[in-house]
Amino acid sequence: MNALLIKTGDGLGANLFAAARKRSNGSCHAAAACRTVNSANYGQRNWDKSMPAELSFIPVLSSLVDPKRQVIIKCVQIRIDENPYIEIGYDPMIGPDKLTMPIPQHLRFLVEGKPERAVPRLLFKSDAYNELAKIFVKARVATGVLRITVDSGEHGLKYAAGFIERAGISGVSESPYQALREILSACVKLPAWDDMAKAFSEPVHKICFYLDVQAARDLFANTGTVFDTQPAGEILFVEREVRS
Repeated sequence: MNALLIKTGDGLGANLFAAARKRSNGSCHAAAACRTVNSANYGQRNWDKSMPAELSFIPVLSSLVDPKRQVIIKCVQIRIDENPYIEIGYDPMIGPDKLTMPIPQHLRFLVEGKPERAVPRLLFKSDAYNELAKIFVKARVATGVLRITVDSGEHGLKYAAGFIERAGISGVSESPYQALREILSACVKLPAWDDMAKAFSEPVHKICFYLDVQAARDLFANTGTVFDTQPAGEILFVEREVRS
């Protein structure tokens, strides 16, 4: 089993945490493997008032799916020389017994001549599929580590949270920033990163998922999550070993 580590602690996060703790008379609590500021004391902040049911993703082909909440996470890369992006989608027709589907008839020519057992299946997608948001990332390899960094830009996670909120997904849309936090922490488990890591000429043994400063600030302001910071301003959120 590969170890999955969520990083929290010093640097920017510690400074924010210390300030928040001072305002709350030292009250804080831990939740979901992260040190979390006690949001009950912050009526003036835009906290997510209710925690969504914990999203639980499983790998399906190169994507991640929560069959119960019907949320899908994909890594999309249009060209090999371009950075990928993470697509967050919702399909009300997907479920535990409906995770993949055969190749549609109009694409069968791509596998013409192959025996049926060798024809790959696709991630299930119905006509009701709704793309909720895109999270742009930068990918690079340094000293055996594939670094995936969220590039949220000047607007941070605001638009992604807004799209999730308006989607009306039970147990998810009620607390869009908490849902985004769970989605982002799951992103490191995308099987697509393993394929990307193996495509590099140098050996890659670890995958690290970073947030840019704006994304980290958004999660702190709306969920109370506190992070470590790195010298380059990227915050290490979660990491794992490359699957063999």
